[in-house]
Amino acid sequence: MSAVKTFWTSDEKVPISQTFVAVPSDNNLSYSAGQKIVISVPPTIEYFNPVNSYLEFDALINLPAGRDPTRLQLDKHLGGGVLIKDIRIVGQAGGGGSVLEELQDINVLATLKADYSVNDNERQKKALTSGATIHSIYTESDQGSEITQGNNHRHNPFYSTPEGDAGVTQLATGDTTNYFGLTDTNKPHKARLQVKLESGIFQNRKIFPCKMLGGLQISLILEDNNKIFRQLDNVSRNSYQNSNPVFGGASGTTAVNFGDSIPVHDGSGNDTGGVSFIVLAPYNGQWGNTGKVNQGALNCPFCLGEAIGIRSLGNRITDTDINLVNAADGSIVPKVKKITSTAVGVILELDAAVLVESGGTAVTGIGAAATDAVTKVYQVYSRSVSNGADYNPTITISDVNLILERVEMPSGYTQKMLQMMKEGGQLTYDFVSYTNYKHSQLATDRVANIRFGLMNRKGKSILCIPCDSSVYTTQQSIDGGTLTATGVPGGFTYHFGGTANEGTATTPVYGATKLANPLGFPQDQNFSDRSGLVGLSDNITDYQFYYDGKLNPNRPVKCSKTSSLVSIDQQLHVEQEKALSSAGIPALSFYNFQKNFFIGRSFALGDNSADLRNKDFNIQVNYRETLAPEFPKMWCCFVAHIRRIVVRGEDVMVEV
Repeated sequence: MSAVKTFWTSDEKVPISQTFVAVPSDNNLSYSAGQKIVISVPPTIEYFNPVNSYLEFDALINLPAGRDPTRLQLDKHLGGGVLIKDIRIVGQAGGGGSVLEELQDINVLATLKADYSVNDNERQKKALTSGATIHSIYTESDQGSEITQGNNHRHNPFYSTPEGDAGVTQLATGDTTNYFGLTDTNKPHKARLQVKLESGIFQNRKIFPCKMLGGLQISLILEDNNKIFRQLDNVSRNSYQNSNPVFGGASGTTAVNFGDSIPVHDGSGNDTGGVSFIVLAPYNGQWGNTGKVNQGALNCPFCLGEAIGIRSLGNRITDTDINLVNAADGSIVPKVKKITSTAVGVILELDAAVLVESGGTAVTGIGAAATDAVTKVYQVYSRSVSNGADYNPTITISDVNLILERVEMPSGYTQKMLQMMKEGGQLTYDFVSYTNYKHSQLATDRVANIRFGLMNRKGKSILCIPCDSSVYTTQQSIDGGTLTATGVPGGFTYHFGGTANEGTATTPVYGATKLANPLGFPQDQNFSDRSGLVGLSDNITDYQFYYDGKLNPNRPVKCSKTSSLVSIDQQLHVEQEKALSSAGIPALSFYNFQKNFFIGRSFALGDNSADLRNKDFNIQVNYRETLAPEFPKMWCCFVAHIRRIVVRGEDVMVEV
């Protein structure tokens, strides 16, 4: 009887064990923005699983001394990953220190991944581990603002909002030193974060032979302060504006009602008729008590001591905000002294009585009912960041550890491998990495011909991200613009959403399109608080690649509808999806395509690759719209390619 043939074969299996080990940073120091973290992985950790390894550290946001507080956090989509700017990994075999991988501006690529390769599971995982946040239903907008992950102050890793009766009592004490209702004065939480390193080695699923390379030295350069901090979207003046609390009324006593007004200063030297209590209208989560004393106060996004401003819903780009004054008719920026809530709504007690400057118009609150007719609707927002010449928070990184999933092989496995290498064999390790080819472009360039000397032998795709290279202070980056002492706006960052730009590049005017919401708010006029980390379309018309002696694709890819901010270009997104897929980045969501623009090209599909060496490679980008581009750009063009580490004896070589 003949043996039965089968498709299945029996292979030799290697028994292994897996444990996690922590490798501390050299000298185990604390670090601040712009500094370098060095981690040395010893060869005694012979093998580890990169994809299950991660960086762990404490992050503490330090508010600027002597300035008004506000709730700050790291990037809402990326969390602690925004802190890591550059990565350099060196193999220490033979003392030669071969550079295995070097990645520049890797947080730009990480931001792209966080925007396009994301789903609800990934968002929630980053919120649990990396310091990102997820959308909160408690304070979500009901006035036409889109869903944002930056409205969550009730469950935030960098500070806490008290829960329960004891916490509410603490919020309502009026103690302006405990800004966030914490027991420690003026100090947000020290958050323990776990961040995946966005390097090809640490994204690989193949076991890494650390012993064969004589160990590793990993150097991390931290990002500067002006790119890492974010303010809550629902208190920011220039981002997701329709999610700001709505002004309901004001009074000189706690008996404040909807529809009450902030009166105008009478022009005398001492008008004592000011108001010091503001009630927030029941929109955007600012509801009154819901069966529990002061329960509504928990949803208030302002903190104690926060400076606030009031503005109308006219043209929020060019209109001056309401200039509030004290009894002597001098400009004043009021601060929140106490937060309470009653059956009426959330009530802010201010630290001083305020009026509208003499010659102005009284600010009238909206009625409690959504159908109440008003000539103007006013919003309340935070002025803590803009209230002064600068605003310079810092961050402290401490207790840094690289957590490796160590894989222990049988005792004879390594010896057998070493013996084979002594007999002329070699060890090869392949992984997908990214080389950043950078190119600067002036704001006045209507046509850009971007040329690169690519040197990658196994290219997969290219992802070109035109980042805003304007120099912004930390204050401008957080606030999305600037605001003078009397409330005159200007100096905005990149506009990424709302209605189409109908004015000029320097003085934009946005359409009066009304959304289907109770108050008839105009559309959000949103300005980026991630400038320098995300791509901007900036009135681009089309683009086309030229390489391998021909144009690719054979017709220009249209981008004008996407850059108008009110429509999409289908072919652009098809090209983007192919480029992401070839780079090993699953394209799971295009929700943020306006907020983070990029152009891409796939060189090979599936597991294939293309030799990009010694070829004339350029990108032809055209800006032929009526409105000229506004911003200078730094093109971060990441070429995804297969990188190979070759170990032969004591020699380590890297093929790119």
